[in-house]
Amino acid sequence: MKQFHGSKARFDVARDSGALYPESREIVTRPEVEKKEYGSFERAARQHIANFLDCARTRKEPNAPVEAGQSTAIVLCMAIEALRSGRRMKWNAAKRDMEV
Repeated sequence: MKQFHGSKARFDVARDSGALYPESREIVTRPEVEKKEYGSFERAARQHIANFLDCARTRKEPNAPVEAGQSTAIVLCMAIEALRSGRRMKWNAAKRDMEV
């Protein structure tokens, strides 16, 4: 499981589940939002591949546009840089670049 800490909440993500814990001064033991769908990762991967191949054949737009993939890649690059540098990274939308 991975945890993502923001300024207003923490998001716990596992392969087939996710849980959102809002920021609180209290000890929070239950998430505000939780979703578990065990076995969904493999099914989703097959559906994603099928959608990609269908779009390559028919030239239709994919379910997930390339911009969604780019956003994911940016977040992953920022996470890697934060781990390597030991510092928190921020996204500057105006410059479209990372900041320390």
